[in-house]
Amino acid sequence: MKKILIFIFVAFVVSVPLKTAGAAWITYDSENSGLTDDFLTSLCSDTAGNVWIGSSNYGFNKLSPDSVWSFYNTVNSGLIDDRVTDIAIDADDTLWFSTLFGISRFDGDAAWKSYNSDSGLVHVDIRVITADGLGNVWLGTFGAGIVKFDRDTTWTYYTEDSGLIDNRILSLLVDSENNIWIGTYSGISKFDGGSSWTSYTQTGSGLLDDTVRAIAQDDFGNFWFGNGTGASRFDGQSSWTTYTESDSGIAPGTVNAIAVDNSGNIWFGHEYTDPSSVWIARFDGVSEWTTYDKYNGVDGNVSITDVTVAASGDVWFATDRIGALVFESDVSGISGDDDLRLPNEFALSRCYPNPFNSSTTIEYSLQRRSDVTISIYDLLGRHLRTIVKERQASGTHTAVWDGTDSGGDAVGSGLYFYSIKAANITEIKKMILLK
Repeated sequence: MKKILIFIFVAFVVSVPLKTAGAAWITYDSENSGLTDDFLTSLCSDTAGNVWIGSSNYGFNKLSPDSVWSFYNTVNSGLIDDRVTDIAIDADDTLWFSTLFGISRFDGDAAWKSYNSDSGLVHVDIRVITADGLGNVWLGTFGAGIVKFDRDTTWTYYTEDSGLIDNRILSLLVDSENNIWIGTYSGISKFDGGSSWTSYTQTGSGLLDDTVRAIAQDDFGNFWFGNGTGASRFDGQSSWTTYTESDSGIAPGTVNAIAVDNSGNIWFGHEYTDPSSVWIARFDGVSEWTTYDKYNGVDGNVSITDVTVAASGDVWFATDRIGALVFESDVSGISGDDDLRLPNEFALSRCYPNPFNSSTTIEYSLQRRSDVTISIYDLLGRHLRTIVKERQASGTHTAVWDGTDSGGDAVGSGLYFYSIKAANITEIKKMILLK
């Protein structure tokens, strides 16, 4: 039975989520958790370990690392419209929500600001949103091209007259060099943010087909595009590879969402086709494919609308009718100090001191400039805190853990794990806190 929410704010702890038997899957819906709506549109994860979940009619939810659910809508917050279409987070950890009536920004605590036609935003039907590393937010409209917003007062519009291949925007990505990749019904446009435009179509490149609903970049710099009949991979220069149900292990149907997990696996969320089809696929980037359907983890005949990788390593999927599906990252299943990395990618030293009382220092070396994430987990594999999440130069670095979780609370004595992820490689080691 559908829940009707008339309260102003809700936050509560769900201690035992529903797990799918025989697989590493969790299902969150409006009956077994604090999720407000089962018809979801978008997902975003932040460095603190929170997962933000947008719905088609009821605003959005937040799930914290300690399993506290929060609910936000136009009644209890500064959200401009309850029909959330996408969520992004910028370099200042500010959250941005696109809706069918403009956009809203939220500091994650109490400060809100919204923008619509009264603020100078000409086209308010925003379908996708992302942020670059230069302080701009990019909006994708359905019919009016893309918009660059400097987060203050300046709106810049780009349409087919500017070099954009199609004004109907389906997906956006800011790459590692701050180029904007724009997926449309007519192919892809790449924009450097200044004056240079490059377009890719099925007839002019190796793109599988011109419908591009999802874009992701992996740790090797390859671009992945979700197409109407499968997926395409592009090295950014000249090499293309396509994946369809008939010639690879990818699931059938349109690819609506793509994400790269902490181990470098590529995850594809698909459009629902028929009850016997598969809706999620995972690819190691080389040769191994795994698909998931109602027989091995994905319960229900649904479409995947978005996917994100949480700070814990869990992979989250938004669906269009049964809530959220989560593939758990099994940190606690790793024993000893076995390496999970490629030779010479980076070196993770033992923390010192170990055992420690109040704090310990983690030392590591990077062979090349990399996006680095260092996280702390307890003995059960539960994520406690992320202490580093940034792009760092090559060389030797240190990070300090003071024995507290993401909320600033001191943890108890015991065995803990610290993990470092750089490029598509992960390594995990043990440490002991004694008080």
